[in-house]
Amino acid sequence: MKSKLFAVGLICIIVGLTAFLIGYQTTGGDFGSANGTFGPFRIRFGAPKDPVSSEEKTLQYINSEITSIDLNDDNADVRLLSSEDSSWHLIYQESDEDPVEVSVQNGVLTFDRKDTANILGFWSAPYERVTTLYLPKGSRLTKLSVSTDNGELQCSLANLPDPDEVHLSTDNGRISVEVLTAGRCTVESDNGEILLKNIHVPDLRIKTDNGRLSLSGVTAEALTAKSNNGAIELTDVKADTISAETDRGAILLDKAAPTREIRLETDTGAIHGTLCGTIDMYTIRSSVDVGRNTLPTERIAGSILLTAEVDVGDIDLSFLGSGASFA
Repeated sequence: MKSKLFAVGLICIIVGLTAFLIGYQTTGGDFGSANGTFGPFRIRFGAPKDPVSSEEKTLQYINSEITSIDLNDDNADVRLLSSEDSSWHLIYQESDEDPVEVSVQNGVLTFDRKDTANILGFWSAPYERVTTLYLPKGSRLTKLSVSTDNGELQCSLANLPDPDEVHLSTDNGRISVEVLTAGRCTVESDNGEILLKNIHVPDLRIKTDNGRLSLSGVTAEALTAKSNNGAIELTDVKADTISAETDRGAILLDKAAPTREIRLETDTGAIHGTLCGTIDMYTIRSSVDVGRNTLPTERIAGSILLTAEVDVGDIDLSFLGSGASFA
């Protein structure tokens, strides 16, 4: 009993010291002037100050030779959209607590926001942040890199020539991409679903720790989709090689069309849906530890290798026949 009381007391002391150090760092030792926001909690000492005011800023780049984008926003929703004219337009909010640095040097458009009030890494913005970049039609990019710590990322870039490399990431938030053609594309989220539609990329890699992956109308040479917790949905997906893996969640296929290999793996969840072609076009290896399996465990036939593995769950895959399109 004494040991439990000692542990509780020690925890209380640690929490109290942590709160003290945060307050000290925030106020520079002047607790009477403190007025901070930490994640979902607002901490005030002494008389409250005026609320933080933000200013919306709009930058326009006319006839600018921008060939690369490096956009890093700490806590904001980010939107990449097609411009209606031949100029670049950048719209964002800024305050004294979260200054933004924007520059164009050697063809690289750089946007960097560092939240000076965000000590513990939580979303501390007291106002809505949305950063929007409009890209002109015909923009030729070698690299497009966009990241935000906390916020949604939306990308819809019709009529944009193929960037050599695209990297989109968020720590906490949904990523949705519609209409994109690129040389190589990586999409990552720690916590949030990823939705891709009408994407044409030779090398496509998608990963989330927690969230659903949904791909529709995607064409690739190599496609890799990985989720630690969440379902993976592949609809009208065509690729030379397809790899879909989730630790906990179903893998759902609708007219998936591999031309060389498809690998499907889940620890807990079903593998269900349809594949293009006939069963004779596939060499099959499948296994289910606990559940039902409609595939043969091993069948050597066609040139497309199909591997399906489930620890706990069912495998229920069917083949659409010779009329299904691989084009």
